Amino acid sequence: MNERGVGVRGRWRRGVGRAAVLAACAGTLWLAGCGEDADERTLTDASIKLASLSAGAGAPIPDQAAQSGFQAVIGSLQGLTGGDGAVAADASVLVSSAQRGLGLRAAGKAVVLQREMLTMFPSIRAQLEAWSRHNSAAQAAAAYDPTPEFARIDRDVRARQDEADKARAERARIDKQISELIAGVTSRMAQSGTFREQAGALQLQIAKVSATEGLRLTEQIRELSRQADGLEREARELKAQADNHQVELHGAEVSIGKLESQIKLLAESRASVQTRQSASQARAAQARGDAQQAAGVIASLVDTATGSIPPMLADAVAATRGQFEGTPEELFGDAPAALTPFVEQAFTPAVEEAARQLQTAAQTARKANTLRRSSSQVAVGEAQQSLGEVHWNNAAGLDAYAQMLEELAGTTPPLPSGTEYAARAKAARAGATEAKRAAFEAYQSAKSAYEASGAKAEVATQIEEVSRKLNDISRVVGAGVMDAEALNSLQDPGAEEPADEPAPEEPADEPTADADPVEQLRSAIRTALEAQAAGDYEAVIGFMHPATDDDQDFVDASAGLLRGIGRLNSATEEAFGQSFSAWLAANPDPMLAGLAAMADAGADQDPDSMDLRVQGDEGVALTGIAEMPEIKFRRVGGEWKQVYSVEELKTLNPMAATGIAMLPKIAAAYESITPQVESGDLGSNAEVANAMKAEIMSLMQNPGGG
Repeated sequence: MNERGVGVRGRWRRGVGRAAVLAACAGTLWLAGCGEDADERTLTDASIKLASLSAGAGAPIPDQAAQSGFQAVIGSLQGLTGGDGAVAADASVLVSSAQRGLGLRAAGKAVVLQREMLTMFPSIRAQLEAWSRHNSAAQAAAAYDPTPEFARIDRDVRARQDEADKARAERARIDKQISELIAGVTSRMAQSGTFREQAGALQLQIAKVSATEGLRLTEQIRELSRQADGLEREARELKAQADNHQVELHGAEVSIGKLESQIKLLAESRASVQTRQSASQARAAQARGDAQQAAGVIASLVDTATGSIPPMLADAVAATRGQFEGTPEELFGDAPAALTPFVEQAFTPAVEEAARQLQTAAQTARKANTLRRSSSQVAVGEAQQSLGEVHWNNAAGLDAYAQMLEELAGTTPPLPSGTEYAARAKAARAGATEAKRAAFEAYQSAKSAYEASGAKAEVATQIEEVSRKLNDISRVVGAGVMDAEALNSLQDPGAEEPADEPAPEEPADEPTADADPVEQLRSAIRTALEAQAAGDYEAVIGFMHPATDDDQDFVDASAGLLRGIGRLNSATEEAFGQSFSAWLAANPDPMLAGLAAMADAGADQDPDSMDLRVQGDEGVALTGIAEMPEIKFRRVGGEWKQVYSVEELKTLNPMAATGIAMLPKIAAAYESITPQVESGDLGSNAEVANAMKAEIMSLMQNPGGG
């Protein structure tokens, strides 16, 4: 299996089916039944075979069958192209048609591969964002400098220590004073005790002596008592002083304890800063490691991923391999999983194969120019026009690839392979420029061939298309890519310019050359989304455009539904102070979730982040979603519109047909409920919700009813 995944395989088959319709060229069917000659019969059989391969009805022809069919046509006619008669000319036209069929199928594969390449970008960009985010985190963490905090803490510690030293010295001084005072108290109390003892001894002698001697002893006792009293009084005073100093001593000790506690807290603060420093260093190291891991994933996604399994899914596939019905190759294809090898080994070879086949087709068709000038030139034009498409699509793919590489090369800090990415981006830009020049030249050749065919009426549409493409290319890429004067000489040098066919005029509402069509489209999308958010459904309806006339009914049905939503919202806003859509958003109901989605479609879209591509009056928004890879837009009357295609919706979702058929019925449900609000029969949005659920239930029970 050469395609990557079931979704891609389906898209490729649809693309190839459309390409097969284009494979029929002028001169393919008219050969049937032109005679019984063997050579003519061979031509007839080849013509019928080509018609069957190019038929637009029924299921797409499998790739291998179509490939074999075109090769069988070429092989059957190879022996007839070498002559110079009508048979050889007819055979050359038919072989050219078959070769173009092969080229278109290769081109279809290239388109699918280009889309597959674009689906690789989101994963790379996610890792690139991770690289920048982790490096920023590492830089921020590494920038944490604790030096000022350490200096402040150390300064505060020194100040507290100085204060504590002073407090300790004061405490020692006070303690010394107290000791000295206590010593004085002790000394005086001891001396007072001695005097008291002496007085007591004399008191005992009074009874043993004469009265005269007793009077003398009494006087001595009084003197000793006075001296003892004086000493005790001094001791009390010294004790009082010591007690006062004790209060001062306690205050000094309290100050010392407070300062020591502050010093301890400062030490803890320093430890906390050291912890933060270590944590910051660890975070920086972790972030740098995460950044390197992201760089490694980027390198894998861009360069080194092997096999077909996307690197981000490899582990999951390995763990659940037995649960898949198909092999990894069947699920993911066999193209390289990394971006650059994918471009070099899958996308570019497919483009080159398509270009080679289409160039060969043009060369083969030219062989019939002498006898079958008209059909020959038409076949040349078709081959060259298809070749122009191949080159232009290739240019778009290379530009996208270059842009991705430029993003990788321009990130700060630079990736390890940033210089290599820059060199590849430069080469890709050069390749895109060359592809644009090749596309311009191919479209020139196509226009010249169509006009030289002499069948301008039959190929008027093709001439108009390639002329528009030439103008688009000139407007998009400017004179720096190809000579702007070439637009004035698009005729085949050998063909005469018709005198009665004026040059096509530029439409009055065509954007100016210096306008940015991508930004014009982005602005139109933004305006439509803002109108949707504001409930301006008429503006939203004006943004809708059918892909074909057959899609007009679908657009009209969608418009009817939006108008129904708008009218009910207006009625409920006026009656209840809140629109039904706003109420439903605040009060989700599983049964009415689809209605809420209809009213709020696109609310989560950001126009500025959309990947928009514009070629001429056609534009797409690349979603990166396999189920809906792109949303189409078209410039109509100078204004961008979103293109609605029933066929594409059905292709993307087989259930879409049922949903589309129910649009008018859902619109009718809205229309039936609005008058009930206006008449007061429904008194709240909750009652409106119940009425709507009853309508929805009726539709579900009778989906095919009137």
